[in-house]
Amino acid sequence: CALPISYFHVLYDSEPYYFTNIISIFVNGHPMDFLHPGIPVTYLSSILLLILPFKSDPENLLLASRILIMGINFCLIYLGLLFVNRVSLLNAILFISFLFVLPASNYFLDLLSPNGILVGVGLVVCSLGLKLGSGESGKSTFVLYGVALAFAVTIKFNSVLLAIPTVAASFFRSEERR
Repeated sequence: CALPISYFHVLYDSEPYYFTNIISIFVNGHPMDFLHPGIPVTYLSSILLLILPFKSDPENLLLASRILIMGINFCLIYLGLLFVNRVSLLNAILFISFLFVLPASNYFLDLLSPNGILVGVGLVVCSLGLKLGSGESGKSTFVLYGVALAFAVTIKFNSVLLAIPTVAASFFRSEERR
């Protein structure tokens, strides 16, 4: 599948809902329905409408929204790898480049859906969760973890599962202290 996909070519069942919710938030100030989660996806894209000059062209709007979500995802991956996990810049760039190379990971790159942003958010949440029990974590790590997990849950409800590494790490770290 070639990037970018035309706006009328729907590969993901909920993409039209996100698109109509973006327009509804821009026009009415609230989403049309709440069938799917993904509140940040719709609100960030509708804020993008305020900035962009082409408000009446659906193809450009959808393309700009897809690029925005993809950019946020890559920024979160970059921040999660570089600042939270302290990975070198070269390794962070290699990791992001694998997202373009591997077919299974780049399926959601060109879709307007919450799944496109969950890779970056999940990396940040799991990385912060694993740092919570270490000696280098302070109160700011707890706050950042709570904010990142809340952001992930507003994107997709099943993101609560991202707390599993934190629970597992706290269980094993409590056994080490005994």
